[in-house]
Amino acid sequence: MVLAGAQGKGHAMTNNLLPIERIIETGVMAAARIPTADDAVRVVEALAEGGVIATAFSMTMNDALEAIANVAQKRYTHISVGVGTVLDPESARMAILAGAEFVVSPTTNVEIVHMAHRYGRPVLPGALTPNEILYAFELGCQIIKVFPGGNLGSAYIRSLLGPFKHIPLMPDGGVTLENAKDLISAGGAALGIGGSLVKPQAIESNDFRQLTELAQLFTSLVSQARQELDVKS
Repeated sequence: MVLAGAQGKGHAMTNNLLPIERIIETGVMAAARIPTADDAVRVVEALAEGGVIATAFSMTMNDALEAIANVAQKRYTHISVGVGTVLDPESARMAILAGAEFVVSPTTNVEIVHMAHRYGRPVLPGALTPNEILYAFELGCQIIKVFPGGNLGSAYIRSLLGPFKHIPLMPDGGVTLENAKDLISAGGAALGIGGSLVKPQAIESNDFRQLTELAQLFTSLVSQARQELDVKS
């Protein structure tokens, strides 16, 4: 599969695209805000058991860098760890040095994109309007995070993909079990899922099996939607 944005842009050519491939393959990226970095390894392993093999730890966590480092030190061959809610290039650099394999931001900040690409890391920038989405894509980003895409719903994603069929869009923000399938059916390349998947209450109660079961449910919904799209085409 040739990822959109991987050709014609000098920055993108040097990126390690494995995390992006994993996100597109499974259709889910976990956006994790967890109570403590001590649980990071158990969280990513539980999610991976359910089929979600790319997790971004939010910089809104007090110990986000420690959580990333804890996972990176395991040197998994089947899991990608990233950093989310990145608001400035300095945070991106610190997270990359801690082991983040990809960078996720709620906005499109050209300095964040350049910083991540300098270290060979792909970026999933946040965008909402057509102008923002096209701008992010032209910076050489392979997936554009439509934020808050889940809240706006499948009709909005479908409308965006009228002119932007060549741009992989990942609705993020407000994605739930109730709307996940519709967002993929509308053409979403993947889903960014936070609290509906990585539930702090489950982690605090050591119920990591719940994370595995939720991961299985979300990835199953993605698969169902993709199969139905294949039948229609």
